[in-house]
Formats: sequence, C-alpha cells, structure tokens
Amino acid sequence: MADIRPGDESAAADAGAGWDDRVGRTRALLRPIAAAGATITYADLQARLVAPLPGSGPGDLAALLRAVSEAEEAVGAGLVSAVVVRPSGRPGPGWFRLAAAHGRDITDAGAAWQGERDRLRQALSAPDTTHR
Repeated sequence: MADIRPGDESAAADAGAGWDDRVGRTRALLRPIAAAGATITYADLQARLVAPLPGSGPGDLAALLRAVSEAEEAVGAGLVSAVVVRPSGRPGPGWFRLAAAHGRDITDAGAAWQGERDRLRQALSAPDTTHR
C-alpha cells in the first residue's frame, strides 16, 4: 500500500490514493493560485479536493496544509498554505504558528502574511518552477 498517514487507510482505499498523493494534488491546486497572487477559502479548497479527508475536520485539513507548505518550503517556494484563507480573507492562526516555526517574523501578522504571498508569487511565477 502507498505511504498513508496513520488513520487514513479507509479514505485512501476509497480514493485510491495515499498521503503523498494527497499532498501532491493539493500542491498542484495551490501553486497556480499562489502564482497568481490569489487566495482560496478553506471551504473551497476542501470542496476541490478529489477525495474527502478522513473525518473532514479542520485538523485533517490543517495537517494536509502543513505537509503541503513543508514540501513547498523545502524547494524554496515558501509556505503555500498562506493562500488558504477564512471567509474573513486571512489565514487561520495555524498558518501564523507555522510561519513563526519557519523563522518568519510575525510581529506584524498582516505584513508577514503579505510578504509570504509576495514571496510565493515571485517564486511560483518564475519560468523555472516546472521542476518543483
């Protein structure tokens, strides 16, 4: 069986995809949004995911977004979950905790968030991003 996050076996069996596949598909959804400087709500992202997350609770989506951001950060693009927002138009507190854990200065939360979105837009709209 594919690399599946613990507790994810039934959903993965239904969808025919493991955790790494979910991360990859979510990266593919979020990268063009980030490159365009746009955002997507948590609800809209959840609706666009091919397979529902196990339990479909906020913790499951948070874990997925953390994994996606870690993968994008590892290739130098940034914390791509910055483009996933609440109805208020801003990310939830989990994004700011993740940003702080990665050394971002979140003293001015709005500036930190906008700076990350600018970084993502620049990194992901560059012509050489196809290898990521």
